[in-house]
Amino acid sequence: MHAFGRRLAVLALAAGLFPAAAAATPTPAPTPASAETAKADAARVLFLVQQPPQLDAALKTGLELLSGKHLPTREVEIVVCGPAIESLLQGSKSATSVDEASARGIRVVACGLTLAQKDIAPTRLVPKVVVVENGLVEVLQRKAEGFLSVEL
Repeated sequence: MHAFGRRLAVLALAAGLFPAAAAATPTPAPTPASAETAKADAARVLFLVQQPPQLDAALKTGLELLSGKHLPTREVEIVVCGPAIESLLQGSKSATSVDEASARGIRVVACGLTLAQKDIAPTRLVPKVVVVENGLVEVLQRKAEGFLSVEL
């Protein structure tokens, strides 16, 4: 075969013009390293919730994301500021949902500024809620770390 013919054959193989040759190339099986890479590539999602009705939507969406049904997600954080902060109180309508979501890996964060403005002691919150000094600074920090963010 002439040099031109060999080059043409190589190009035809590379372009997939000979499917039998392409099919004979095995697809590598996933390895633990590739699973780790996929996990590292999964999204980190942040919700900023300011109104009480949106907290339940954020909790449900966060759980769906962590289940792997949609966008591959490895971390969910919900920052609660403003009027929605009362939804984090023990005995509130959302308290059980907050507790369950926290137990399933969602980090629920209360804004310390809002707690101070509303004169709410952190001890009155659902126990697994994390209090930060300033919820908006927390949101900015997480965005800088690469979190995808949704404001509700």
